Amino acid sequence: MRSTSSLYFHVGTATGMVAALGLILLAGCASTPGGYQVFQQNIALQNENAALKSKLQRQQARMKVLEAQLAARTPRVATLPAARLAELFTVHAIKIQSATSTARFHGGTTLRGFRVFVATLMTHGQPLPATGKFTISAFDLAVKTGSTRIGQWAFSARRSKKLWYGPFGLNCFAFDCPWRRPPAHAQITFRVRFRDALTGRVFTVQRLVRVNLTSQ
Repeated sequence: MRSTSSLYFHVGTATGMVAALGLILLAGCASTPGGYQVFQQNIALQNENAALKSKLQRQQARMKVLEAQLAARTPRVATLPAARLAELFTVHAIKIQSATSTARFHGGTTLRGFRVFVATLMTHGQPLPATGKFTISAFDLAVKTGSTRIGQWAFSARRSKKLWYGPFGLNCFAFDCPWRRPPAHAQITFRVRFRDALTGRVFTVQRLVRVNLTSQ
């Protein structure tokens, strides 16, 4: 039967061999032409990705706090009893459509803002025209310094009702959101908050969209 010291010796030897092998592989990567540069670039990309994820998480946490504060200050909307609402078609989710991008507005030649397409959906994903208030926010999370929010736009129930597009199978709302200045990056995070006028329920959705920043 092996002694404890003998076992420790073999374990330590195996660990040392693994570490030495790792150093040899690392040295081999670094010694190849451009290998160390690629290694550094990969590390830099990983760090940048982690920083963006951390910024997004902080932004989401901040949004939840603001939404809670807003909900506390907003008076409750008189609505039908739950049993009565269960008999009706009602909204159960909202979705930012992939067609969301930049837009020129009114036949102009330069980009003036975002056109955000939002669908209000029933239980199984079928579109349902719904009346309520929409609040749309756009963020450029790749911004290194300063505010990441590009803008925020609010649409009342009366106004949003006129922005529903049913023809050609669109079945969604189209919101024009003009910006003060165009974003610096094409990856834009959109966040939409919808308060249903019928049920009083609040829905929130967020989506990262790659938008077009060229006028062609």
